[in-house]
Amino acid sequence: MKLSRLFRTALLCACTFTLYGVQATVDKVELDGNAVKETALDDWQNINLSTSMANVTTGVIADLPPQTIFWKGGSKDTLDVTEWWYRDGAVPDKDDLRNGYASAYFIDNGAGGNDLVFYFGAERYANNGDAIMGFWFFQDKVGPGANNQFTGQHQENDLFIIMEYPQGSNSVPYVQVMRWVNAGGSVSEHLDLLYASGASGAKCGTAGDSGIACAITNEQVELAGTVNGLWPYDNKEGTLNVYAIESLFEGRLNVSQAFMAAGISEIPCFSSFLIETRSSRSETAQLKDFLGGNFPLCSIAISKTCGATELTADNKFRIDYTLSLTNTGIGSIGAVETVTVDDAPSDAAPFMVTQGVSMFANGADGWAPNEVLTYNGYYISDVNGGTNTVDASVSFGAASIVADQYTATCDSLALSPMLTIHKNCSLSLEATNGVVALRKDYDVTVCNTGDAPLNVSLTDSVDPNLQAMFSLDFPKMCLTNADCGAGYSCDGNQFCVNNGGMQEGNFGGNVCNVTTGDYLPATLPNGTSGSLANTATAKATSPVVDTGELATIGNSSTANCDLCPLTPPQD
Repeated sequence: MKLSRLFRTALLCACTFTLYGVQATVDKVELDGNAVKETALDDWQNINLSTSMANVTTGVIADLPPQTIFWKGGSKDTLDVTEWWYRDGAVPDKDDLRNGYASAYFIDNGAGGNDLVFYFGAERYANNGDAIMGFWFFQDKVGPGANNQFTGQHQENDLFIIMEYPQGSNSVPYVQVMRWVNAGGSVSEHLDLLYASGASGAKCGTAGDSGIACAITNEQVELAGTVNGLWPYDNKEGTLNVYAIESLFEGRLNVSQAFMAAGISEIPCFSSFLIETRSSRSETAQLKDFLGGNFPLCSIAISKTCGATELTADNKFRIDYTLSLTNTGIGSIGAVETVTVDDAPSDAAPFMVTQGVSMFANGADGWAPNEVLTYNGYYISDVNGGTNTVDASVSFGAASIVADQYTATCDSLALSPMLTIHKNCSLSLEATNGVVALRKDYDVTVCNTGDAPLNVSLTDSVDPNLQAMFSLDFPKMCLTNADCGAGYSCDGNQFCVNNGGMQEGNFGGNVCNVTTGDYLPATLPNGTSGSLANTATAKATSPVVDTGELATIGNSSTANCDLCPLTPPQD
């Protein structure tokens, strides 16, 4: 399996990570109750400016009222996301979230491996009451969807952290970490306890901080706002560019240690997060405000290149395509996992590709971060090019990661419709009903010299009886004789021709059409040779391409038919 330098500890399955013995967490983020970077460690100031050592960052997610609050009493943390509701509205000021963010680090655990550690922070509008917050980390993409309901659903081992920070000079935060289980649960239905700080609390950087989880708030006024190199924030007190006491909260969860303590050996792929305010620390508490976004610990992207490469016999187009799937997360994805691609061409039948990672080009040994897997194919379309929407996902048992939908515009096949027209004619005298009459014999040859089929209408400037209509195939091109049909060979111009010099049609049809006829002119010839002149016109359209001027003009050169010297009439 291919592993990045960062992921020497990745396990051969489902974008998971090997866990090691519990060690004290050596933080890489300042957990000091403010957002300003003050030491060699990272803090939210540089994390949110993308200049940190974090492996995953969410950036600052703003949530200004009256946006997205929980709705209906049934929206509980003990219920699946499919039963959560939201709407725009107001909540008590102390529960009003203004900004939130999260990051992930891999930290040397001193036992030959790395621990996966999450850091998270939230800011509220007012501090007139205890702060009780929840932090969800989901494997599915969870967030507001249509009809005031959430999208996504819980997967086994989604993580949930409850943090309660009572007000008071000697207060300490209570922290509880749980995992979602599809059945059962030690705390309540669907929630299984991984860690609880107990009455002694788990304030970051104190004796109560076991290294698994902790929380901290600002116990004094701290700098805020863009003038201090941070991000927009306002508080209820109206004091500019500061966090009032107990307005900013941050915490840490050593995911590896939390799972290890519960005997769970594999960490799942997380892809989104959500921060919530709650009425109490009870698992069934009423939910208030929320914000969230992507948390791409594991994520994929899909893109597509495509183009028309040839015409088919029924005037459709073959579209060749290449699907490119990129592992945009920071975890390797196992070769046995299943990738599904749903492709919906604008003018062709939708199709699906479902196969293991190992079956894609480059996927035999797994799917490393930033690695691109490819898949080539073709389909038949009614249009020359067209657009496609492509969706992709990778599944890990019941869980899955979904890529953002990609829209591709396929290149069209460059077609150049062309034709040639040539007319031959002769004049003669013949006896008709006891009189000598002038007779004109002619042949008109129209050939398709382009690379698209044509529907031709042939007329003559003098002969009203010349009203021919026919279709023409276009010449088959070749590189070797093997490219040609029976009886044809590849000539120096790379066309298939037979011994008589006739070109082979690309789909077996005629490349040229010869129209013959005769009539008695109503006009006498003139000049010393006794000539009559006329012009044939071929107008063409194509079922597969705009023919442009071919649809309105295609005249032959003027054909001069000489009477002298006399020639015998042709039968």
